[in-house]
Amino acid sequence: MQVQRRSKASTRRDFDGSLEPNLDLVSSKIMETRYYEGCGREGPIRCIFLGEFHPVAGPKISCQFPEDYISKEVFDSISAYIIPKPQIQKCTMTINALGHKIVGYPIRIDNPRYERNVYLFNICFVCDSWSKTVQYEPVVKKLGEHLTIMEEETGFVSSGSSKLPTLLAHLLHDLNTHRKATLVEGDTVMHLKVLEVRKDPPPVHDYDVPVLVASVGLPRPGRPRRPIPPEGTETQSQEHLDVEDDEPFEVDMAAEWDLTTRQILPYINSYNHVSKIAADTNVEKTLVKSCIQNLVYYGVITLIPVLKFNNMYRATPNLSRLFNEPELQKSCMTFIIKGSELKEKNESDPS
Repeated sequence: MQVQRRSKASTRRDFDGSLEPNLDLVSSKIMETRYYEGCGREGPIRCIFLGEFHPVAGPKISCQFPEDYISKEVFDSISAYIIPKPQIQKCTMTINALGHKIVGYPIRIDNPRYERNVYLFNICFVCDSWSKTVQYEPVVKKLGEHLTIMEEETGFVSSGSSKLPTLLAHLLHDLNTHRKATLVEGDTVMHLKVLEVRKDPPPVHDYDVPVLVASVGLPRPGRPRRPIPPEGTETQSQEHLDVEDDEPFEVDMAAEWDLTTRQILPYINSYNHVSKIAADTNVEKTLVKSCIQNLVYYGVITLIPVLKFNNMYRATPNLSRLFNEPELQKSCMTFIIKGSELKEKNESDPS
């Protein structure tokens, strides 16, 4: 009984004073279980900092937002990679250490106006150790190159400008919220955008049927990503992608598509398979497959199996939505009418 009473008292003390750290510990354990290096999940940018080589103090963080996110001890442990040797300068680098994944682009500027005739700095994005960061690499590189121009023209970076903290805060907020940012400093304007890096699409077969769809997988700026369903829940197959929350993709035939794409787009009508498209357009089948694979990569089309009369098909429960949602009915009718008009146009003008 005494042991039980001590256990209850301990529980009350935890509730009064130390419950929150325990919850944080449990939360971190869950994160370690669900998220791991190589899991392919994207995470937010936790911090942006500017590291530089001071002529007296050596490598140091001159500015970061949020403040003190990267401690001096952590920075000192990895400073040799933040301010590296000349061999790997002006190269995108990623460091995964001490619970952080850091993406940077080290810069070296040679100029006699500096105390050691050289200025070294690195603008870095800090993310969770488990998150995918390859999508931030072009942003860090472009940001580093723009800061190089500003430094060479006005000494914006080395002078310790008071605008740097505001610039980093604005950059962190906009990239996390809108996946793009515009920074204006004097006559210099920086347009930065985080692009999604997708996996290579699967091989295209002769019997695949390309279907024009919404821009699947590219969320609109400011809209959160669709949550990943819990394990064990039933999800739709790749052939029946749910695109209800995505912007419709309007195919502009007058746009500057490549020659093969402009030739085959009119024949993508949700019915023609790859072999038929190649035959009708008189285009080499390998070129058609390559073009369709490129359109799949950018979310313009998706591939479904060819309709076979010896197969058995059944409707999914989502079909009931067609009877209850007027907007879906309107969208369905618009798609059918456009498809019919396109088919009639192709039949009347085969060229």
